[in-house]
Amino acid sequence: MGGSYAHFHQTKPNRICIKQKTLKNPSGKIGEHHVEPTVWRKLDGNFFLAELMAHEVAHFRTKGHAKTFKAKNLKTYQTIANWFISGDFYKDRND
Repeated sequence: MGGSYAHFHQTKPNRICIKQKTLKNPSGKIGEHHVEPTVWRKLDGNFFLAELMAHEVAHFRTKGHAKTFKAKNLKTYQTIANWFISGDFYKDRND
């Protein structure tokens, strides 16, 4: 994985690998690839993990960080952000 926090496997079965260190201490710089030029910002906690997952999920059937990736990343990120804002992120899914 090198210096990255996580990566996406394009091979079947598709999967996301996240460094254990990242899961224990969710903090770091995340690039907003849906804007030009890419903006880097420091995030911590759940929002860091949400941004990281949005980024990795956007790699599904998409290679690199081209236009298609940027659109998928933004849509996924906005969905997760809305879960935070509405409070749905913190609700028990078994209720």
